[in-house]
Amino acid sequence: MVTGRDGLHASTGTTGRRRRDERGTALVEGAIVIPVLFLILFSVIDFSWAFYQYISLRQGVREGAREAAVTTIPGYATSWPGCTLATNNVPTPQNQVTAGVDFFDMMCYTKSRIGLGMGQNVRVSIAWSSGEAQNWAPTTNPSATDSVVICAQYKISSLTGALSPILNNYVVTSKTEIRIEQPSTLPYGDILNATPSLASSGPIAEQAFTSWPSSCTSA
Repeated sequence: MVTGRDGLHASTGTTGRRRRDERGTALVEGAIVIPVLFLILFSVIDFSWAFYQYISLRQGVREGAREAAVTTIPGYATSWPGCTLATNNVPTPQNQVTAGVDFFDMMCYTKSRIGLGMGQNVRVSIAWSSGEAQNWAPTTNPSATDSVVICAQYKISSLTGALSPILNNYVVTSKTEIRIEQPSTLPYGDILNATPSLASSGPIAEQAFTSWPSSCTSA
């Protein structure tokens, strides 16, 4: 047993070293654990944001297809400020008395319902059956198809920046096919005489980020 002044000094020195060692250990553990915790937190935020973007795309495409099936006249070209279409087989902005305004309106309406921007960061494609529905009207032939397909693409992004190399510019695609319920009628729904025409090759579509799936090119 150590007693006296020398013993007290020895005990105090040992306790001080122990405390310094514990503080050093805590710093090392914190340096290892804290970055991992932040990575997990940022990953949860980024993947939740990516999932939100995909759900927005999917829901907007469904609403666009439904609008096309029941009326094909969601609005007029002047109703879509900021709506721009990527160059391809696409309609140009037209006034409400011009044949084909439906195509422009449907594409812009779909972008507005997606809610991720009205510019070229969202790409839309419209296809239809090649049979009796070329006049964009329900068929009375039970063996014929009369459906419309609307697809959209979007490049998702990282919200925090932590997963930018993984998520940024990853392209997601959503598709909805629905039966045509109402015809496209004059004066604002004359799709039969639209430009581009129904007889043109391929769907009415913006340039895809990658390529449109085959299921998006015809009904």
